[in-house]
Amino acid sequence: GNPNASVTGLVLQELDVDGNLLFQWASWDHFEFTDAVRANLTNEAFSYVHGNSIEFGPAGNIIISCRAMDELTKISYETGEIIWRLGGKNNEFLWINDDDQLNAQHDARWTPEGTLTIFDNGNFRSPPRARGIEIQLDEINKTAEVIYEFGRDIKSQAMGSFQKLSKGNYLINWGLVTEGEAPNLEEIDTNGEVVMDFAFDVSQQIYKARLLELEEEITGINDYTSPFSFRVYPNPADEYITISNPSEIIISQYEILDLQGRLIEHGTFEKQSSRISIDHLLKSYYYLRLFSEDRVVLATEKFLIR
Repeated sequence: GNPNASVTGLVLQELDVDGNLLFQWASWDHFEFTDAVRANLTNEAFSYVHGNSIEFGPAGNIIISCRAMDELTKISYETGEIIWRLGGKNNEFLWINDDDQLNAQHDARWTPEGTLTIFDNGNFRSPPRARGIEIQLDEINKTAEVIYEFGRDIKSQAMGSFQKLSKGNYLINWGLVTEGEAPNLEEIDTNGEVVMDFAFDVSQQIYKARLLELEEEITGINDYTSPFSFRVYPNPADEYITISNPSEIIISQYEILDLQGRLIEHGTFEKQSSRISIDHLLKSYYYLRLFSEDRVVLATEKFLIR
């Protein structure tokens, strides 16, 4: 290879809300440059991992998608050591019913059933074919079985996602399609029938798509009765929300999260009744989480910014 090449790897970090480093993992310590399937090591610069998704598994370990390596890698959160490698040059699994394996994939996610869903771009296959797959892994005997697949004979050059829905259907986002035709999004049932599709009027791509499945209609939280007598108003709101607390329990801190549980902001209170400015946030639904001084969760409420 080129000894003077600029090489891009992958670093994983977990930070707490105060910015303290809790976990760090670097590809340099675990992968070889030659693990990349298509990288030209004689180039002046190349990326040999191209990590594009990260997921905590049921036992707290981490799974990452390494596009340039055609590989999913499971990493121990406790030690940082690699537990297993699926796909690519270092594949450790017997693929029972699938010869294609992985090709420049995105969006590797665990499902509640313990399976894995993956958007497999397939843009380096000949001919190219993109697909969403669900895999059943036997991590003891190291077997991988594709239990669901929906694909199209298109070239998805980049991006893309695949989500299993609670009712059993799947949502597929075809990413950046450069050859062939496909809508941006399709919902597919278990028989492979399209039940919904969506396409922009103009050329536009989606990196990752998620269908938010709400168990009940959200109209407000004004009628919510907290065991600690908290009240959040107005709801819906546009500039601010106020937390009224006539009880003697001290609300010390708050967090605002989106509907996927991602932290948007956090802050502290100094008074029993406090106002939070929200006019800088996008119009959407959010969760407001309230904490005591010792970080005990007192309440979690949904609110709408309109």
